Amino acid sequence: MSTFSPIRRRAINGTCLTAIGLLAIGTAGTAAAQTATPASGAGPATTVEEIIVTGTRGSLRSAIDRKRTANTTVDSIVAEDVSQFPDKNVGEALQRVTGVSLTRDLGEGSQISIRGVEPDLNRVEINGLSVLNNNGTGARGASFQELASELIASIDVFKGFTADMTEGGVGGTVSIRTRRPLDLTRPLFSASASGQYFDLLETTKFRGNITAGTKFLDDRLGVIVNVTRDENDTRGDFLRGTNWIRFPTTVGTSGATLGVVTASGDYDNSPDRTFVNPDFASATSKALCPTDASTASGRAAIQNCLAQWNDFVPAIPRYGLWFREDQRTSANLSTQFRVNDALSVFVDYTVNDRQQHLTDFNYTVDASSQSRLNATTYGRNGQAITTAGNLVATVDADHNVVGFNTAARATSGTAGAANIFSTQNREFDFSYRSEYLSGGFQYKGDNLTLDGVFARTTGAAYSDSNSVTFNASIPNIRVDISDRGVPSFTFPTGFSPADPATYGIFANNGTGTNFATTAVVVNYEPSETDTFEDTAKLDLDYNFDSGFFTKFESGYQYRSAGTLQYSVGGYTRPDGTIVQGARARHNLVLTPGATANGTTLFNPLTLPPTYNTPYTQANLIALLRTISRSTPTNFYQGGRDDPGVALPNGWFAPSYGLTATGANLDLSLFDRENIRRSPGYTAAGVLVGEFDQPPALDVVEDVHAAYAQASWAGELWNMPISGNFGVRYTNTILNATGAYLQRETVDNLAIPGTTITRNLGTTITTLNNEYEDWLPTFNVALDVTDKIVARFGYAKVLARPNPTFLVPAATCTFNRTAVGLVDDLEDVCSAGNPALEPYRADQFDLNIGWFQNRDTLFNAGFFYKNIESFVVGPVVVQNVDLFGDGTLFDVTQRINGNGAKIQGVELSAQTAFTFLPSPFDGFGGIINYTYSEAKDVGLFSTLTQEELPFPGLSTHTYNIIGYYDKGPINARLAYNGRSGYLQTAIDARGNPVYRDKTGYLDGRAAYKLSNQLTVFIEARNMTGENERSTNGSVRLVEDVYSGKRYFAGLTFRY
Repeated sequence: MSTFSPIRRRAINGTCLTAIGLLAIGTAGTAAAQTATPASGAGPATTVEEIIVTGTRGSLRSAIDRKRTANTTVDSIVAEDVSQFPDKNVGEALQRVTGVSLTRDLGEGSQISIRGVEPDLNRVEINGLSVLNNNGTGARGASFQELASELIASIDVFKGFTADMTEGGVGGTVSIRTRRPLDLTRPLFSASASGQYFDLLETTKFRGNITAGTKFLDDRLGVIVNVTRDENDTRGDFLRGTNWIRFPTTVGTSGATLGVVTASGDYDNSPDRTFVNPDFASATSKALCPTDASTASGRAAIQNCLAQWNDFVPAIPRYGLWFREDQRTSANLSTQFRVNDALSVFVDYTVNDRQQHLTDFNYTVDASSQSRLNATTYGRNGQAITTAGNLVATVDADHNVVGFNTAARATSGTAGAANIFSTQNREFDFSYRSEYLSGGFQYKGDNLTLDGVFARTTGAAYSDSNSVTFNASIPNIRVDISDRGVPSFTFPTGFSPADPATYGIFANNGTGTNFATTAVVVNYEPSETDTFEDTAKLDLDYNFDSGFFTKFESGYQYRSAGTLQYSVGGYTRPDGTIVQGARARHNLVLTPGATANGTTLFNPLTLPPTYNTPYTQANLIALLRTISRSTPTNFYQGGRDDPGVALPNGWFAPSYGLTATGANLDLSLFDRENIRRSPGYTAAGVLVGEFDQPPALDVVEDVHAAYAQASWAGELWNMPISGNFGVRYTNTILNATGAYLQRETVDNLAIPGTTITRNLGTTITTLNNEYEDWLPTFNVALDVTDKIVARFGYAKVLARPNPTFLVPAATCTFNRTAVGLVDDLEDVCSAGNPALEPYRADQFDLNIGWFQNRDTLFNAGFFYKNIESFVVGPVVVQNVDLFGDGTLFDVTQRINGNGAKIQGVELSAQTAFTFLPSPFDGFGGIINYTYSEAKDVGLFSTLTQEELPFPGLSTHTYNIIGYYDKGPINARLAYNGRSGYLQTAIDARGNPVYRDKTGYLDGRAAYKLSNQLTVFIEARNMTGENERSTNGSVRLVEDVYSGKRYFAGLTFRY
């Protein structure tokens, strides 16, 4: 229970049939996958799937025996050499496991979902230690790009749960184990080297690994060293709508326009609503919407009702070319020492280092506000809200604006046609380093085993982002959206985005007035994130020599984990001091009437702190010719899908490097030293000292856990039965710190009818939460025959919320206007919620496995998860005493909802075609399929108000693998597919994002030249798959093609 009250809301016959069923898998490839539920024998119940990647059928057979020792539902990858599989990191290997889905980052496997549960709700550990998130976001979901496959000895994907396991996985737990020195039967040496070729870049990069191990001192001391070096270039070609929005409806607040629609997002004047707002479901026409505009709440009701007819607009249609240059080094040192026959000790150290340089090019039209569109909209009675020259937009049957002209003129230096087009270059460096240091002991007596572990895990992510943007004020750009959602741009005569002179054309209001505009923007944004976890645990196992009970286990674990993140910063103190942030900017201002470049002016009171340099038209155009470049000329080429529109190729783009050195800029503030402590200025611009920056994220979580578990075995109706039951207790103490910004809205006395919002200051606040959980578990297996095993498992599991949800960072606005006082409106806040309870779930597994022979098995399973206290939102919760001081706010934040129910079926099969004549008896195949569905999710789209599916859940996921393994030849072909899924419920604009279905074909072939030397070739994404995300319908978010990758190399083993 919580001591800090959170805010809540709501059978198949024979080998012949087996062969027929799997013959279609293919005639090439090498893999070793097994999906099985072996007989339990005398040990605990288990359901295990094995993927053995040694490339030998003998290893496949021995894997079936290994499955019998597990004590809950678990799928395993056992690797003598994982690099034989066409997977270069752990995540890409895991996608072959039944029920595991992979998400990719520019073609590389990054995170996984287990049985449809999103990455943040799964636990990933290496040698029992938590794998930290390595992308600098502070989230819980582990990224696998840093984990080289050569490091691992085995991976277990626990879908069930036992009391001795560390909690944290609602979907499941991925347990990675590195090799153990004292397990070596002889000295080990392995070296591999390969070249990687990427078709979009036409570059070749190096990847290599060395693994060595041996034992000393009469085999009492063992040492293994493993080092992997990976140089990896990637590229993504993006077609983007970015975000789709519905512009708001506004009505007049006084006088003749009181209650009259003055702005609308209805572009088709259709009588059909775009979506139905439950609060106004009965208003089937605009005429039935409220009409009382005498109060602010009445006007809000009018606007919210009429908004049901507003259409979807692509906010930022654009193209992108993103390049990534990665250098990764992973190393592991493992030592073990056997003190005596009963006692051994160990020390393990793993370090992962990643250095990445990122180069992005973006080509953009800004349609994010109504002033950017030259298009007629319609009011309450169908009247046109228009100005002279407005055109009619093209709207499809789903109320999407799929064709429009941009503004014909500028209305200021930032609105209308002003700076509506941009071409941008971002150059930034990202580094990440994680270290896992652990030590411990094992005492193993006749019946008693004691295991102790003490560990420290740290991670540090640093980012320095630099960008330069060229802006152009181009009127009447034609924007069209294809049937696939791909944008295309047609520029008016005399305005070419490839001509530097276009960026020197003044923003004009159509009547002779030119506006000053920021024609060039140079920006700097750093961030850094530090994470840690300290662990201490002690486990006791006692084996009974006879009787019903076979083993008793108990233990205690303490973990202290924290995330500290600093970002761009900048704030106003309560005394009025303006503290600069680490973000900084230098603008080159295209200035009408200037005959010479002006003096650079610095304004320390803006956030971010900004330098402005006035430029003449001629000087600006001349400068752009010297600090620009062209992008590559093979944009979005080579993929499976045709974009269907004409795309720019080799477009005109800035160069940050040339700009930084050739534009006479003041970059003195482009300094990450300001990220934690920055200068502060009075309102008069006087420097008064340096001040600490508030962290963007500061969360520390202490967990105490204890468990007890008993294993048993016996007979039921002459059938062997075994299992385990237990309970795990956890106590979680949370401390979260964030920045609290107070603002007030007051009447603008200078302009009646308008308001002013001003900052009152930012303070630091810390809030705490504590809760405890009891997690019972039960697993049982029944050997129906010597080949058929039926299993059942139950457990209560939990996963703690994303740390970014827990930060008590808040922006609160006090409504002190006369209208606000009359309406008695509550003050409002947007805030994190440290009082969030964890995701809790009751899960059930039912499984039947048929071991038809040593090479053939079938497995069928059903699973069900009832997820309680599901985190939803952000939503508005009214009358909240947010800070415990009696002040009530209407707060927008995430809360605990009623949960979701996930259920599904897993099917898998494997065989080796040994019945075929030689040499065809080397063929084999594996196939697995998972069906998942979710109900009562409790998430709703802010775009359409319709209920959303469970994030990360694909209804269908499957693998089809064919292999050949005989003599010196080892080859395999693997296809992995998943249906579409909800990528996120809320993007930057509050919209859901859906990912389309994908299918990836990978292959590998190896030839053994001798017992020591093997040569191999590999290919990934052989069919040129792209990944497409939308806000639904034709509303494209992004369509990215990341190319194909090929490898060739050799491996030496001794």
